[in-house]
Amino acid sequence: MKFLDILANIRAALVKGAGAQLSFGDATQVNDLTVIPVAKISMSIGGGGGSSTPRAKKSAKTDSGEEKPADDVKEKSEGGGGGGNVSTTPLGIYTIDKDNKVSFHPLLGVRELILISGAISLMMYRLIRSLRIKKGR
Repeated sequence: MKFLDILANIRAALVKGAGAQLSFGDATQVNDLTVIPVAKISMSIGGGGGSSTPRAKKSAKTDSGEEKPADDVKEKSEGGGGGGNVSTTPLGIYTIDKDNKVSFHPLLGVRELILISGAISLMMYRLIRSLRIKKGR
């Protein structure tokens, strides 16, 4: 199979599977609530290929020192490769209650908590520093 055919097959599979059904999970009924999970999907693919220029084989010397004629066969080499990555990050859930009221409940992971605490710490540092500078004047 040629490399471009492989990439075309990968693209067709991604297009077929892409869409809202990747980001939104199946709805689940919990008591009076309908719960729909939501995730962020990231995809990346890449690939490459190439071929070598045909060259004539060089003549070789035998053990007695005589030149042995080379075959005039020219070889052409082709190669290619590809790869991809799909990652999923949960974002939260949508809930729909019995009155059809929809609300979103975000999920906070460790990474988000660290970013939030870092931002608060930086703001506190700048505030305390600016207050010290004003007192010193």
